[in-house]
Amino acid sequence: MLYSLRIYRRDGECLFEQHWTSGSTAHVVDHRTTFGLLFALKAFANQLTPIMLGELENEPIRSFCTEDYKLHYLETPTGLRFIMITDTDVGDQRETLQRIYALYVAATSLNATHVPGTPLHSPLFVLQLHEYVRTLPFAQHVR
Repeated sequence: MLYSLRIYRRDGECLFEQHWTSGSTAHVVDHRTTFGLLFALKAFANQLTPIMLGELENEPIRSFCTEDYKLHYLETPTGLRFIMITDTDVGDQRETLQRIYALYVAATSLNATHVPGTPLHSPLFVLQLHEYVRTLPFAQHVR
């Protein structure tokens, strides 16, 4: 099951948030708490991985799992952070997050009224996101 998606700026400001379930609140966490947790985990993982392989190759965190949910993570070269929260049994979602990133780039670069680095309010992005998410096997509940 897919619970939510968030997109953060490099400094931790949430640019976009979408929830697909309303029943359970176990996955709903404060924006700053989520960003701070990922920041700390990334710093810790980088200490354990002393050899830098390059900006795109050395991604110390792709996901982590709790008893209730799994958090999938993608950081782009520009510092955007894409966070998807799912059930614990959902596999690696790197390709999914990269596809969502491509949708985000298209929605922001083609939108003359969007100011880069500000929250995204694009009905077209939401529509394209929902169309894509509905194709995912673990998101059949999305309407």
